[in-house]
Amino acid sequence: MSFTHTLHPSRKNIRLSPVVYQLSGLTFLTVCTLDREPLFGCIEQGVLHPTEIGNQVAAHLDWFANRYPGMEILQWVVMPNHIHLLVFRNQDRATISLAGFINQFKGCTTRVCGRKIWQRGYYDHLVRTPGDGVRIMEYIENNPRKWELDRYFGE
Repeated sequence: MSFTHTLHPSRKNIRLSPVVYQLSGLTFLTVCTLDREPLFGCIEQGVLHPTEIGNQVAAHLDWFANRYPGMEILQWVVMPNHIHLLVFRNQDRATISLAGFINQFKGCTTRVCGRKIWQRGYYDHLVRTPGDGVRIMEYIENNPRKWELDRYFGE
C-alpha cells in the first residue's frame, strides 16, 4: 500500500485502460452499499423483501435502463447490500461514459433517499465471450435464491 499522506492511504486504481471502456460491449457491474449495510431489504426463501430505499433503487434502475442513448441496462437485481447490472454500451451512440453513468445513478438515488447509501466506486467485469454473458445473466437471475452463498452475505 502506498501513502500520499501520513494519515490517508492512496487507493489503487483497479480499472483497465480508459480506452477499453469507450468500446461497445457488455459490462457486468456490482455496486455496494456504504459499509455493505443491508439498506435495500432482506431475502427470505429466495425473494427480496425491499425496504423503501430498495424500492427507490429498483425504480431508478427501471428509469435509468434506457435513459441515455447508447447505454442500456439489460438486466439487474437488487440485493440487500448491493446491486448487479448487466449494461450494454454502444460506442457509436453513447452520450455518457460507463463511469459517468454509474455516478449519475448513484447521485440520483442518493439525493432521493436523502442520505449517502453507496460505497465509493464499483466493481466491473467486461464480458468477453457469449458464454461469459450467459453465465452472468444466470448469476443475476439466480442471485436472490443463492443469497446465503453470496460473498456479500453477512458482511
